[in-house]
Amino acid sequence: MLPTLIKKKYVTGIYFNKKFIDIGIRSKLDFIKTNIHKFVNFKCVFLDRDGVINKDFGYVHKLSKFEILPGVIKAIKYLKSKNYLVIVITNQSGIGRGYYKKKDFLKLCKFFNSKFDKNDVAIDEYYCCPHNPKVGCMCRKPKPMLINKAIKEWGISKNKSFMIGDKKTDKICAKRAGIKFFYKKNYSLYKQIKKII
Repeated sequence: MLPTLIKKKYVTGIYFNKKFIDIGIRSKLDFIKTNIHKFVNFKCVFLDRDGVINKDFGYVHKLSKFEILPGVIKAIKYLKSKNYLVIVITNQSGIGRGYYKKKDFLKLCKFFNSKFDKNDVAIDEYYCCPHNPKVGCMCRKPKPMLINKAIKEWGISKNKSFMIGDKKTDKICAKRAGIKFFYKKNYSLYKQIKKII
């Protein structure tokens, strides 16, 4: 079958000179999910959402209120070109307060990623705390649970990574997770990230 499929250009290949892990069976997939950090060391930029990616009007959950800040799209394209993972870590207590639903949050995530479709670039993952602060959950910033979860699931190197946020809770969260932190500046995110890198 393969020679026929190759002639029809249904089969392609990529040559690379790095470690390779064959994940052809379920048990190997389960093994990799819990041990990926032993095989890879990705560098990552963690971004807060409201106030860093979009203008913070308070409990932003509608497309009409999702105003992307200057330089954000260019910044993410630049980070991807430098082989950084881009992960959003955000508190969305509006879900827990009943102001909007998780599907509204996911709709905004999908909308934002659609801005990158033509360039084959996107946010790698969104980690969200949906709880009301009164609940006293374990994932709300400044607790580092979501960053630590991302580090474990994606095999991220703390030394090669940093976070950008606009609140003190972001700074405390990054410090507790053991990664560098930078406050979002009042100018283009792209210019700020270029200076950092």
